[in-house]
Amino acid sequence: MMDHLGEEKILALRELNRVLKSGGKFLLVVIVRNYATFAIASFISLVAMGTKESWRELFRQTNFKLLEEGDINGGAYFLVEKPKTINAKK
Repeated sequence: MMDHLGEEKILALRELNRVLKSGGKFLLVVIVRNYATFAIASFISLVAMGTKESWRELFRQTNFKLLEEGDINGGAYFLVEKPKTINAKK
């Protein structure tokens, strides 16, 4: 559902970053703009769907570390991690 949020994607990613524990990971699978989606959805894919680079930029803006990415069924997957924080109390 993340790829359906439009401009609200960044808010959703910020919330995910907030609730994940330090070093927590999540796997995101989204539809991205490419030849396969254009063949199915034509013009809609050019307007509504993001690109891999736009997702990478959103991860940078929300302080996620991109661990892995790839293609899957006409879409893309991204494995990201919330950076580990150093706990001052031991």
